[in-house]
Amino acid sequence: MAPTAISESDVIPIPMNGPIHVQKADHANAKEIAKKTPLELISQGISLPGIPKHPSFAIHREWMLDHMALAFRVFARKGYTEGMSGHISVRDPEHPHTFWTNPLGKHFGMLKASDMILVDYDGKAIGGNMSRPANAAGFLIHSAVHKARPDVIAACHTHSPYGKAWSAFARPLEMLNQDVTYFYGDAQAVYGEFGGVVFKEEEGRRLANALGEKGKGMILRNHGLLTVGGTVDEAAYLFTLMERSCEVQLAVEAAAANGVPKVYVPEEAARFTFESASDPEALYCEFQPDLEYEEMMCDGAHKASDSILEVRLTYNVHVGWSLTLAGSINRLRWGGTGQVSSRRRGLRSYVFYFLCVFTVVASFTALPRLRAFVSQLAFPKAPFSFTSQRPITTSTMAAAKYQKPPQAPPLFTHTPDMLVKDTKRLIADSKALQDKTVAGVTPESADFKSVLLPFAHDDNKMSLETHIIGFYQAVSTDAKLRDASTEAETLMDDFAIESSMREDIFKLVDAAFKKQHNDQGLDAESRRLLEKDHKGYVRMGLGIPAGEKRDRFKAIKKRLSELSITFQKNLNEEQGGLWLTPEQLDGVPEDVLSGLKSGEKGTDNEGKLWLTFKYPDLVPVQKYCKIAETRHKVFMANENKCNQNVELFKEAIVLRDEAARLLGYPDHATFRIEDKMAKTPKTVDDFLGDLRERLAPGGLREIEKLKQLKKSETGDAERYFLWDHRYYDTLMLERDYQLDQNRIAEYFPLQTSIAGMLNIFEELFGLVFVKLEGTDRDAISGTGKGEDIVWHPEVQVFSVWDDEAEGSGFVGYLYLDLHPRDGKYGHAANFNLQPGFITENGTRRYPATALVCNFSKPTPKKPSLLKHDEVTTLFHELGHGIHDLVSRTTYSRFHGTSTVRDFVEAPSQMLENWCWTPSQIKALSKHWSHLTPEYKAAWQASAKDGQQQPPEVMPTDLIQSIVDTRHVNDALFNLRQLHYGIFDMTIHEAASHDEVKKLDTTVVYNSLRHEISKLDGPEALGAGDDWGHGQATFGHLIGGYDAGYYGYLSSQVYSADMFYSVFKKDPMNGTEGRRYRHTVLERGGSQDEMQTLEDFLGRRPSTEAFYKELGVA
Repeated sequence: MAPTAISESDVIPIPMNGPIHVQKADHANAKEIAKKTPLELISQGISLPGIPKHPSFAIHREWMLDHMALAFRVFARKGYTEGMSGHISVRDPEHPHTFWTNPLGKHFGMLKASDMILVDYDGKAIGGNMSRPANAAGFLIHSAVHKARPDVIAACHTHSPYGKAWSAFARPLEMLNQDVTYFYGDAQAVYGEFGGVVFKEEEGRRLANALGEKGKGMILRNHGLLTVGGTVDEAAYLFTLMERSCEVQLAVEAAAANGVPKVYVPEEAARFTFESASDPEALYCEFQPDLEYEEMMCDGAHKASDSILEVRLTYNVHVGWSLTLAGSINRLRWGGTGQVSSRRRGLRSYVFYFLCVFTVVASFTALPRLRAFVSQLAFPKAPFSFTSQRPITTSTMAAAKYQKPPQAPPLFTHTPDMLVKDTKRLIADSKALQDKTVAGVTPESADFKSVLLPFAHDDNKMSLETHIIGFYQAVSTDAKLRDASTEAETLMDDFAIESSMREDIFKLVDAAFKKQHNDQGLDAESRRLLEKDHKGYVRMGLGIPAGEKRDRFKAIKKRLSELSITFQKNLNEEQGGLWLTPEQLDGVPEDVLSGLKSGEKGTDNEGKLWLTFKYPDLVPVQKYCKIAETRHKVFMANENKCNQNVELFKEAIVLRDEAARLLGYPDHATFRIEDKMAKTPKTVDDFLGDLRERLAPGGLREIEKLKQLKKSETGDAERYFLWDHRYYDTLMLERDYQLDQNRIAEYFPLQTSIAGMLNIFEELFGLVFVKLEGTDRDAISGTGKGEDIVWHPEVQVFSVWDDEAEGSGFVGYLYLDLHPRDGKYGHAANFNLQPGFITENGTRRYPATALVCNFSKPTPKKPSLLKHDEVTTLFHELGHGIHDLVSRTTYSRFHGTSTVRDFVEAPSQMLENWCWTPSQIKALSKHWSHLTPEYKAAWQASAKDGQQQPPEVMPTDLIQSIVDTRHVNDALFNLRQLHYGIFDMTIHEAASHDEVKKLDTTVVYNSLRHEISKLDGPEALGAGDDWGHGQATFGHLIGGYDAGYYGYLSSQVYSADMFYSVFKKDPMNGTEGRRYRHTVLERGGSQDEMQTLEDFLGRRPSTEAFYKELGVA
């Protein structure tokens, strides 16, 4: 049965013996062990360095406050926060009758060293950051402890969940395991009274008395836990240990209630462990892994904004105590005694000087403390329906069933050598399986089980490694690792071509296909696999007679693979840009300019800013720069980057055409579209031609309106140029529709938007997202190191689960890599890291998927803010990620987004509609000034006199302005998409191979752009049609969308039909959302995509909703 609470008393005796007696531990080597210090005992070989010695009080204080701030952040990560409750105190090293504590009402996870307040034993705030009060109850508890225990340097007290739960029994922890032995004997205490919030000094003294002279940890009845130590590190580690011990005790009590007997640690063993390990130096070291990890994760955000080095206390008869802080600092590394070095990532030491004088004009007395406490609770209420979204769930916040994924996440610990070696190993293993199959199976005995199934299982296993091996080239900061990833992918592609052209294997596959392609004894997905694999061999040239032509086809396939990899590598590693003066960038938002690199003094670029061609730099200039010459210059430079790709692109289309003709197709487009939903190029051409005819008149009308706007600004609108369009399109939205993009962006902080989007997916699809941070990552990492499950420290990781209604099962892992870096993929995309499938033993393998984006980074004064189109992009890519996660197929080749190209965009395009729905815009919004007190202060500092803080959620009029502009200049936007699609089809369906070889892709690209989009380019100024080569940056046509870009438009037919037929009336209908999940997303490419649509819609899809949406029905 569960324990019951005992009667009130100040001190509870600690029981040591349990009902079950076990053999005493034999410590025959105790004398030898006693010769070593606890720190030496836990160190094999050299000993860990312990608590560092400091050359001055100032350096000691700076080090101490850094560790204090990190301890708070560790507590936040572990879920020990609750409103304004909880506090840590640390005695000042120079003035022992004072201590530092945290400000009231600031979240633990936001605290910095410079936030701490110094108070004396009389309750006077005498230094530190006095923009907030200290916690009144916290002062009474901590001051009493520090007064009673001179040996206590630090004390921690919070209302952590398991400590609070166990405190309801007012019982000490029992010696159930090694961790609890740290609180053996007098080291553990129980305070058996509870009189509400502590506001009386007498109660503080009783608490200190209950702790005793040797207490290290105490359970406060109906309240929480308190721990103390010789450093903040020791006290914090003991707190984490006591909280975990409470969790274990509760679990044991639950088991014991069902009759399972407890087995206690023998008293001798408990005492021995306590004496061996419960030492200040050892306990200090125990906390350092958590502390160092937290510092890495917050990237120095915990550090003091002003360096606190030297304290001089003086008394002024007019104002009381004052505190002077002065000096310079090198940060101390925890591992060195007296060693001065940086703890910051990159190990960069730095020195800065300052002088700051704080004057204390107020002091704490009981009544003002109470008033301050009560006033802090009176936060204004926002309308219930649209307060900020529920925060992202962390592992410590999640229910127990969502805390331990059944499958470890992938590891990103590869070196360049490992990538190539692992690839060669995978290839060798796969080739051995192929050879074994050929040796052991004949065409007469060949069937699905003996041929296709082993190969499918091999594909499944290989995909767990090959996707990640290839992924490094898109995200790694290490150029050697990117190069190795490229080399490995080339090896894998070459092997895939070799394998797909093995005639001995094809004979077996062909025999199995002829026997079983209509075999109803095979499940539908297996029949589809048989059909797809058989067709794949045919399309890889095995229908070509062996000899010169087949060899040529094979060589073409290998060269096309090389071209694709090199083309994308050039794009990823492009580092071009322009040096521009601030005057040339007039109109560009300040938060963009502040993020640009400045030219070095004494050089030609002094006073200039470096504008890259990455999206976060480029797009704001195109939209907001008032200087037409600058827009022109930037446009031309961007259109002429990566010129080495021009010849690669041309070579690729020539080789594709040759390969298609070798297979007997009239052109590459016919070959590519044959196995898509459209089936023939004529279907695509008719669709694109019809859409162009419908959109062209609207495009011309839109240009005329934009010309008038340009004329009103410049006095001249004879021409409307490509580099004009983003600028005047944005200006029209602002002037005619009162759409202030920068004001809108203030309501879409990146992290808040992500949280809101995940909330939508949770409600709509029955999912639970749990963010993995800190030790939660360590716990699930295959290496025990949380940093090994990400490829960069900025990357966020979530474990994803079904909600209770869906069965609470594990779904997979979601990764978010959101900001630009050198060498990183330059756009927004979703990458599958590991697909899901059914293993050979019948268990499910769960997927991992990554969103790779390039949103602007936060600045010291502002979070990363998203324009509305960026919100839509993020939601779109998350849609791909969800498709990847919830898919449940038998074979990896059909998993998630592994569908035909002219369907794959439809699910994400449908989800974009949520970003245009007023209720969802409101739910996603939160003004950045409401995120933290620091952001509020930053906003106030930049606000105009008398300007009031914006409302927390986006006002209705601003939301309406977004919705009203959805289709403004929509014809021009879709004509631009048509340009891409028609260019793609034009270069891939030439009448003859000679015609392809004669194509000038630059001229075709630019001339079609002018003909279709109707916007003037440099050709209107006499430059001809070879002024730029946008096709050299058209990664889609090299990366798998060749003769397939039309899918972005045709899939909108399906997305519009699904949304308007099912979700338009109620976008958050969970019943329909889950039906969509199971009917469409879950099936991936495991069945014909048209069948999937018919299953969901109950009929064939229609173009009606698509054309109505475009206004061209």
